[in-house]
Parts: sequence; C-alpha cells; structure tokens
Amino acid sequence: MAMRELGKLEPVPVREIWPHEERDFTPWLANNLHLLNEVLGLELEVIDTESTHPGAGRVDILAKDKGADANAIIENQLEHSDDSHFARLIGYAASRDARILIWVADGFGEWHLNMLDWLNQEIGIAAYGVEVSAWRIGNAFAPHLRCVAWPTPQSGRKSNTPSGLIAQYNHFYEPLLERFRKADMLQPPGRIGVFHTRWRSFRTGYENELVVYAIGIANGKAWAFLSAYGPKHKRVYRALYEHRPQIDADMS
Repeated sequence: MAMRELGKLEPVPVREIWPHEERDFTPWLANNLHLLNEVLGLELEVIDTESTHPGAGRVDILAKDKGADANAIIENQLEHSDDSHFARLIGYAASRDARILIWVADGFGEWHLNMLDWLNQEIGIAAYGVEVSAWRIGNAFAPHLRCVAWPTPQSGRKSNTPSGLIAQYNHFYEPLLERFRKADMLQPPGRIGVFHTRWRSFRTGYENELVVYAIGIANGKAWAFLSAYGPKHKRVYRALYEHRPQIDADMS
C-alpha cells in the first residue's frame, strides 16, 4: 500500500481567514455556534447579530443559553484583548440584562483575564474568555476555539459547566423568589440593586426603590444585607445606625 502524503499543519493569522470582524467573523461564528457550545458546554442560540443599542453601539451577537434560560452577549475581537472591548462587553450586558458574557479574541493579556475572573468571583456573572486561532494544512483551513477564562464556584480557574452552575443557583433561590413574587417585592430587570447568579435583591418599598434587600453566596458563606443608593444614602445609613441596638436584637 502506498504511503499517503501528509500535509504540514501551520498557524495562520486570523485576519487571513476572516479579513473583517463585522462582515466576516461575526456571521461565521453566528452560523457555527455549535463550535462555541462544544468548547463552553453551553446551549447557545442566536437571537440577533449586530443589533444597535442607542448610546452603547452594536452588540456583535445576542444569544440565549437554553440550559440556563439566560441572555448571553458575545463580543468579538480579531486582535489582542483591550480595555475598550471589555467596557463594551459590560455596557451591552447591562443594556440586555445578560447573565452570560463571552469575549472572543485572538489573545488575552493577564490584566483582562483577571477582569473576567473578577466578574465570575465577585459579581456573579458567568464570564468567558475564548481565544480564536486558525490553522492551515495544504489548501484547507481550520478554526480553533480555546476557553481561557470561565465561571468558577470559588477562586481560581477551575473547570465548571456554566449552564449547570447558573441552573444550580436558580434552583437554590427559586422557593424564596416565588414568595417574593407573590409579595411583589422582586426588583424589575435593569433597576438598581439587581444582581445575577449568586446574588438576588428585593424591594423595600422605601426611597423610590433606592434601598434594597440583598442575599447572596460568596466565599462559602450565605450573606444578607441592606443596600442604599442615591443622594440620600447617608441619611438612610444614619437612621439605620441609630436603630442598630434594636436591629441587632431582632437579628439575634
């Protein structure tokens, strides 16, 4: 039997495969989300691409994760990670009430990986960093996606299935959320005090909703606290401090 000729596998610049981010890469990724799902363990479906948001710009890909029933923002960058794309990712997430953020770039600096870790560990949003690269063998090209940052239950970059993690938090909070729904105390999406994944906040009916109850899980402990926002937050704090003995007695 004749030996088959073997080709040489060579890396190629991503711009050689997708010259333009908006016209080439975003449509390709939107049509091949199964590749991203395989890498991240998600069940993403495209909702829209290049959708415009007044004052914020255009979201590359707006998707939904069926497993977690959560909106996902995908921000593409055919360059090394930079601060402007991170800022856009956060802005788009706030405007679309997204619980899942996916930043795709051809490389990440440690500074930006730390930012994604911070979102996962302190804010409770499921944030991912995905490196995209391309390879050539003969006349054929192959894309490659590699996850370099992902949600973690504690600190450090440990592997975790994001859909499962978010679903676990949703399941944990659901009995309490149902009680607050019946009492009309849930914060509406996009209002001050809304947290996702590990955190939930609830209305107090005080100061035009600038004071909220919040509960969360962090560092292996369950937390409950009251948060005050806006120009009158100092007055609220002083009033609480004056009643601290009674509050301590009621909490003990």
